[in-house]
Amino acid sequence: MALIFRGSTCGLCGERLGSLGPVVAFPAFVCNRRDPLFPLSDATVHAVCLAEHPLGQEALRRRDEVLARCGPGARVCTVCDQEILRPDDYFGTGYLADEGHPLGAFNYVQLHRVCFGQWAGAEALIARLEEAIQAGVWDGPTLRVDPLPRFAAASCGEDRKADEAGGQPSGPARAMDEAEGERGPLPLGGEEG
Repeated sequence: MALIFRGSTCGLCGERLGSLGPVVAFPAFVCNRRDPLFPLSDATVHAVCLAEHPLGQEALRRRDEVLARCGPGARVCTVCDQEILRPDDYFGTGYLADEGHPLGAFNYVQLHRVCFGQWAGAEALIARLEEAIQAGVWDGPTLRVDPLPRFAAASCGEDRKADEAGGQPSGPARAMDEAEGERGPLPLGGEEG
């Protein structure tokens, strides 16, 4: 959830919080920097500013959806249908994109990390993410599957710079060793834990 300090400002108008009445806080619910809702992710805003914002209602809907579908008690593995209790075992996509986008079909997927390789949608998710990078519509965290999924902090753009400097393969140019099932970094939304 967004942190509020003395002197914090509204993520929409830039005025000090409290100067225009109640505020609304958002968790980090959007990880793609190119998503229109990204400016509201992990932000605190005046309620009046949010009410006037063209995406205000959509942001509230997504925030509530993320909390309901990915919060404690709602983390059930898509593969084994068991609750995911340990943060180190958790892999989730969170909100990736609007339902009209191909990535939207993978919103809120939750798995035990060890179940990722057994998930029938793994290859399709990887393909849609690669397409989003190639189309220039994804700029968010990356995922390494080696063989268990884990998140890397670098954005896709930073990851590509590492490739050019001789780093590991990523995105569309990722390396895949079929025998060992290893992949280089792949873009992915969501959060661990």
